[in-house]
Amino acid sequence: MDKKVILLFLIFFSTGTFGCYSGLLVIPTADFSGNGNVIIDFQWEGWADQLREKQSIVNTEFGIGDKFEFGFDFNLKETDHEHSVLFNVKYLILKSEDSFIKVALGTYNLNSELDCIPYLIATIDFGFLRTHCGVQREYDGEINYILGIDKITESGFQFCADKMSGKENYLSVGVGFSKGKYSTMVGYQWPNGGGKPEIVIHLIFAL
Repeated sequence: MDKKVILLFLIFFSTGTFGCYSGLLVIPTADFSGNGNVIIDFQWEGWADQLREKQSIVNTEFGIGDKFEFGFDFNLKETDHEHSVLFNVKYLILKSEDSFIKVALGTYNLNSELDCIPYLIATIDFGFLRTHCGVQREYDGEINYILGIDKITESGFQFCADKMSGKENYLSVGVGFSKGKYSTMVGYQWPNGGGKPEIVIHLIFAL
């Protein structure tokens, strides 16, 4: 079967997940975009000195029902190690009646060669604070943990910190604000393998 046919099949029928951005600054969460919603996220990453650009990405999400979403990510600054278009899907496998805990299964960074990063993530809502924990499998087969916390205020602010283990991943902190169909998030991420911290900016629109 042609790879493109297989890829389309995976996009629409797999129980995978989407890492960006029903998530925090770096990690995916068990949140969903919502039935019938379309989310467009303009993501910029770079360094503080003269705002040097590392990459710019347009992330999208399409919500189907309360348990499923998929999306396409377009890398506007392709490098030798990345593909210009990536695919993501997320499926809710567990939700308690009071929404105290939600568990989602998925994959992100699915490329044209069918490489991807699958993960399992749980979001636990204590009311005063939310926690997120899970695992993901990297391209090279390494299993890394995912951890995060966030607080969403009644005035629309969100404060978060998250961490992915593995030398290719990051520790990050961020703050966001939402009003109506628009939201933004700004933060710093520190490479686990060392190096300069990076600025991350998200501008998000719900259609």
